[in-house]
Amino acid sequence: MNEFLLVGVVSSGWKAVHALVGVLFVLVGVAALAHPHNAFQTLAGLIGFFFLFKGVFDLVAAFGTKRRFDLWWLQLVVGLVEILLAFWVAGAFDRKAILLVVSVGVIALTRGITEILVAFKLLARSGGGGPPLQPA
Repeated sequence: MNEFLLVGVVSSGWKAVHALVGVLFVLVGVAALAHPHNAFQTLAGLIGFFFLFKGVFDLVAAFGTKRRFDLWWLQLVVGLVEILLAFWVAGAFDRKAILLVVSVGVIALTRGITEILVAFKLLARSGGGGPPLQPA
């Protein structure tokens, strides 16, 4: 659902990418419901691919915003962790159940950190936004 919501927010070139990813997520969900016995191993493989793709993207984005954003290093660290997890997922076929649960948790965590960083970038671009914080 998040990918479809991002279509209305992002710039023109990324709209198609987010729409395509959203459609792919829906298709994979339908395929998992239709063939549940194959879904587990396929999902584990897709999570490894997702980690690799998102990790490379976060590395490129971190280096691209290095001069304009003070917290660029945090996105760099998240990208490196995602790439390391991609190789871990690809090589650990004997512990798929535990690995899948941990992977989904780490995906949620890295996604949240990335979206918080995007919020800070948007706030910095807009000039700060609201009033200064008052002590309680």
